[in-house]
Amino acid sequence: MHQLSSYNQDQSHEHWLKVGISQLSEISPLANHINCFKIHFSAENTSLSKQYLRKLSPFNQQKVAQFKQVSDQNRFLVSRLLLEFWLKKFDSSPIDLRLNSSGKPFLPGNSHEFNLSHSGDIVLFSETADSPVGVDVEKIQLIDDYEAFKGIFHPLESRQFKSIAQEKNSSKLIQTWVQKEAILKALGLGLQMEMSAIKIDEKYRAVTLPDKFSREWSLFNLKPCENHLAAIASPRMGMELNAYSLEISEFL
Repeated sequence: MHQLSSYNQDQSHEHWLKVGISQLSEISPLANHINCFKIHFSAENTSLSKQYLRKLSPFNQQKVAQFKQVSDQNRFLVSRLLLEFWLKKFDSSPIDLRLNSSGKPFLPGNSHEFNLSHSGDIVLFSETADSPVGVDVEKIQLIDDYEAFKGIFHPLESRQFKSIAQEKNSSKLIQTWVQKEAILKALGLGLQMEMSAIKIDEKYRAVTLPDKFSREWSLFNLKPCENHLAAIASPRMGMELNAYSLEISEFL
């Protein structure tokens, strides 16, 4: 195992810069910067699809229809609205995207990296100019069976897990989950690495991974709204985060 460089500060839901869609088209990531865009909406809104479905490409309209639940349809719809708008900056469309061996999408012939995540009423989209990036968001929920999550902890994190389980600290458990998921997504590994292979030391703000994946990391904790937690990771030390908030109505 190899200890990696320290990770970065928290980003609360109060520190997201509100922007309009016209500004969004002008925002591009600088070197050593991560841009993160948030849309907060009602996933249970039954009229959302009627309002915004026509804004999507036929390719993604068909995919929306494959979801049974309204909330799942809406989360996919909103995430693809944001993705398709971003692709237009490169004169590309969803059909131009390719998947790596782990299923992570990328845009061929372009150094820009991106990643999407959605949960509850939040969609997050992150982008960088030339460094891999991963983002994960989860809605905070009550957890009945903490033992079911024991397997996401590194063997040296056993004390941390016991403390979380004894205190029934669902927020801390979810924060650990999104941190590790963001790292795996940045690596583009999908299910090829277990979360338990990753150790995060909050006291020394350090990340440990198997030697094969030794990198210097930037890892950000985010709180996109009161009842959601998220993390963004990139295997490059010293990255800076720019956090932006968009209204869904901007896409009408």
